Amino acid sequence: MRILFITATYTPSINGVAITVANLKKELEKNGCDVTVLAPDNPQKLKDENGVFRYFSLPNPLAKDYPIPITPSLKTVMKMLGSNKPDIIHVHHPFNVGYFSRFIAKYYNVPLVFTYHTRYDEYAESYFKFLPSRFKKVFIQNNVDSFCKKVDLIVSPSISITNSLLKRVPYLNIATIPSGIAEIPKVNLPKEVIRKKLDIPENKTVLLVVCRVSKEKNLSLIIKSISQLSDHHLLMVVGGGNYEKQVKELAVKEGVIDKIRFIGLVEHEKLGIYYQAADLFVYSSTTETQGLIFLEALSFGLSIVAVNSEASREWVSKDMGVLTENTPEDFAKGILTFKKKGLKITSKTVIDYSKQSNVTMTARKLLNEYELLRKRYGPGNRLLETG
Repeated sequence: MRILFITATYTPSINGVAITVANLKKELEKNGCDVTVLAPDNPQKLKDENGVFRYFSLPNPLAKDYPIPITPSLKTVMKMLGSNKPDIIHVHHPFNVGYFSRFIAKYYNVPLVFTYHTRYDEYAESYFKFLPSRFKKVFIQNNVDSFCKKVDLIVSPSISITNSLLKRVPYLNIATIPSGIAEIPKVNLPKEVIRKKLDIPENKTVLLVVCRVSKEKNLSLIIKSISQLSDHHLLMVVGGGNYEKQVKELAVKEGVIDKIRFIGLVEHEKLGIYYQAADLFVYSSTTETQGLIFLEALSFGLSIVAVNSEASREWVSKDMGVLTENTPEDFAKGILTFKKKGLKITSKTVIDYSKQSNVTMTARKLLNEYELLRKRYGPGNRLLETG
């Protein structure tokens, strides 16, 4: 099967969508598929990227990992693909990249699949500043819903997203398939040795957050909660983004800058040493569509303290962590509850829970959906034409 992925972000960018698309490409190829990726240009890209074609893009001052796409012409895409007409086109974003993908799918007369990676309405304030505030979220959501009606299949990463979509548009064709995590290599060293390498004092309770440092990730809540904890706590922030300056300024203002290590961007496959050094995984975002980051933490045996949200409720049970209100006071209380109860994941059963959604299983489920689409939709009998 020939599959064309079209995306607005791709490795070496470090974000959930870029990493997910790259991992799925590898897994689908292992299953005998011919996968081509159409992705924005990136100055740090590898010289040899098998099956990856780059289209021109402009730097995005609001989100470095998501450049402004200048989508190529149909003639360029035809030349790129040559005689390898795709059997499936799978787009990972709506808006201009999405509508470009629809145009290409209509030309080749093949099914169009869309993965609903992001709660776009929740990101409106940060990334759609040019729109009037009073109807910004509604405008974004209506446009995304409109695009969803025009594709053959929506891949939803969680039950909560599926329910939300069907509540707004009941007749959508949706498959709930979590994106799946790729295994992160573990460092073959004892925890105390790892901490020594990272210059972490033995008496510290190490809290870890791994995320893009942007406003919607709600890191200010974690920073403020740290001010209510003793000096025995150390927070490691792994990730980078356009909100780093504000977060660091807040840490100084709250008087907790000495209790925080800002690690910066780390390649996904090199995250293991930070997970292994930590005692507890903390997460404050309420805009996630799925629980991949929770599954990553669980795979390293870490318990979780997270703000109560649709994603955290779906993926973090009482055996695996503590959910809190969206306030610094309750978040700090959640961390202390963890310490008092001594929650610690040692059971193989609990750690194996994280493996129920790995990228290998995701690729197999996707491949099954692709096959169903090919059987259901032939020329002149496609949902795209009637939706």
